[in-house]
Amino acid sequence: MLKLVQMEPTYRFELLNISKSFGGIQALQDVTLKGKPGEIHALVGENGAGKSTLVKILSGACRKNSGTIKIDGVEVDINTPLNGRKSGIGIIYQEFSLVPELSVSENIFLHTLHEKGSLIKWREMNAKAEELIDNLGFKINPRDKVSDLSIANQQVVEIAKALSENVKVLILDEPTAVLAPNETTLLFEIIRKLKQRGVSIIYISHRLEEVFDIADTITVIKDGKISGSSPASGITKDEVIRLMIGRKLDVFYPKRDKIPGKEIFRAENLFIKGKVNNVGFSVREGEVLGITGLVGSGRTEAVRAIFSADKKERGSLYFDDEEIRIDTPAEAVRAGIGLVPEDRKTQGLILSLSIKENISITTLQNLSNRLGIIIVQKKRET
Repeated sequence: MLKLVQMEPTYRFELLNISKSFGGIQALQDVTLKGKPGEIHALVGENGAGKSTLVKILSGACRKNSGTIKIDGVEVDINTPLNGRKSGIGIIYQEFSLVPELSVSENIFLHTLHEKGSLIKWREMNAKAEELIDNLGFKINPRDKVSDLSIANQQVVEIAKALSENVKVLILDEPTAVLAPNETTLLFEIIRKLKQRGVSIIYISHRLEEVFDIADTITVIKDGKISGSSPASGITKDEVIRLMIGRKLDVFYPKRDKIPGKEIFRAENLFIKGKVNNVGFSVREGEVLGITGLVGSGRTEAVRAIFSADKKERGSLYFDDEEIRIDTPAEAVRAGIGLVPEDRKTQGLILSLSIKENISITTLQNLSNRLGIIIVQKKRET
């Protein structure tokens, strides 16, 4: 008697001929993306290429206009995030979806707290959360508040939350954007463990060094279409860049022949206890100065001190070799200094207001009459 053997599906997920438009804008056009069990599939492309829209469709956060989605060879209709989770799709966005004031274990099992009646078995829940985190190679107290964790540990909680639902496909959207190099190394260890368990990984990143380090397959998306796909071992960084931007990198970044002029701004001996220790630098006319360092090294605090968004304990600032005093952000703006903060959602924008209102909010005095009433026409023209 013949014995039937159930074969492992060739692909864990298949996105076939996916199209999506927003009004008159075609975000995706006939995009096909496939991933095997235990494969790390990198999805790369410029901002606005369609990467996030594609994975949102797979997770159920966005509805496709046309196309087919298959999980383990079976067609599925993923029309809500709940359906996505039930289909085994986990997604971790660059901005975490955690509740800061709840504990680690509460965040991990937030979606199932209601399933077993009104009484929560805290000891059992904490034990399960601890086991999930231990299996990832980390030691985090499940009773700790998420707001007290480092960014790296918050990301571990996000991954544990996805694994608590028997995830088959894990999507990571720019996961290392806020991580230090040692934290990135730990994340890669987790990803490789998940790969060994047969989890399919979709890895989105602009950092090509990471992509070539971690990915098995690289797919490039450009202007809502797949412009190329290859095993990571069969393509070079320059070829990936060409597929992303449509031209060679030396054309995208032409040589600069402008020689910087005289010194225009200088900072000396900036000091904030425990954060910035006697930092100084100068910038010349027509010069771009890059400030780099590990997470927590004081980069952000140094520039915020110049803008007086953070209070410096000492330090001097000079414009055209003349010392200036800046004690408030308003004084910094009047002196001609602008700051685009690291956390633009909470420090740079008022999300409940419109684009027009956000753009004009720093110049309301110029848009108002003597009584302080905003002149709408001026605001609209701005």
